Amino acid sequence: NKSLIEALSHESEDVKEAAVYAIRKLKIDEAGKELLELIKSKDFSKNSNLTSAVIATLGEIPSGKNAYDFLEAKFKDKTANPDIRAQIVLYFGKVKDLRAEKILLEAVENENEEIVIRAYSMNSLGKINSQNSIEPLKKILKKVKELKNKTEIKKYSPLKIYGISALALLGDKDIMKELFAYAKDDDVNVRIRAIKQLGEIKDKSALELLEYKAKRDPSTKVQAAAKKAIEEINGTVEKK
Repeated sequence: NKSLIEALSHESEDVKEAAVYAIRKLKIDEAGKELLELIKSKDFSKNSNLTSAVIATLGEIPSGKNAYDFLEAKFKDKTANPDIRAQIVLYFGKVKDLRAEKILLEAVENENEEIVIRAYSMNSLGKINSQNSIEPLKKILKKVKELKNKTEIKKYSPLKIYGISALALLGDKDIMKELFAYAKDDDVNVRIRAIKQLGEIKDKSALELLEYKAKRDPSTKVQAAAKKAIEEINGTVEKK
């Protein structure tokens, strides 16, 4: 552990990156302080595998919560690279800090914000159990569902996909009806996401639909997702 932590100050970016991945895999909590020091030295205006890896690792270890204030400030800095800001959004969800609720909601509702950031913000709101976000999420989903232009439908598809996930995580009572509808959506990715959520919720009322999807859906990926969801509901899914 000590050698991996020491490698974070190595002059080679590749060595640092390898150390970060190892720390993440082994969940070395005592590396939190050094990881925070490393991330503070990075240029957030540039996309970097190392920066992303450090943020992801901070989200996976308990001491990573100490980076919250710094990363919140960086997220608010609009000169920061969009991919890095998106990684910070995922960090908020991983550390499950309710302080992030306000900025995540603002990101979700900001139509000028990057779509991926809005979508990831939905996901993180679900993970931090933000009950205040249920109605705003429903409102956005309704707006997305009413789109008629094919280009816009495709552009805003991530909001539909991640909105489904967030509402399922938040235990929204209307989500089953929504998931059933999304499981029949024209977008393959939306169908897969909805079917995965039906499996995770483990509601047996979904079995008839899932069995139909497993046999008849035109996408083999959707068929595979439906078969796995059926296994989850029936408690026969293999644990890896």
